[in-house]
Amino acid sequence: MDFLAYEFMQRAFLAGILAGLLCSFVSLFVVLQRMSFVGVGVSHSALGGIAAGVLLGVNPVFSAAAFCTVVAWAIGLVSKKGRLHADTVIGVFF
Repeated sequence: MDFLAYEFMQRAFLAGILAGLLCSFVSLFVVLQRMSFVGVGVSHSALGGIAAGVLLGVNPVFSAAAFCTVVAWAIGLVSKKGRLHADTVIGVFF
């Protein structure tokens, strides 16, 4: 427990505990909405956004953020308007 003597480790420990609590509450709703695959789907779309940014000569961080936003919006739109479950739509966009 010597690592807790440092102030930055105390903050990191507290941040880890708070993130774990917050994620546990959010994950309940994600699983109930059948969107447990959304993290993987959106993170892999970020890779496509980075590649597009590099090829187009723009900042890859901004292109990845824009690409992830568009894909997340499209997943929500298709799952609401279509007859497919959200996990199926996420797999299609994945």
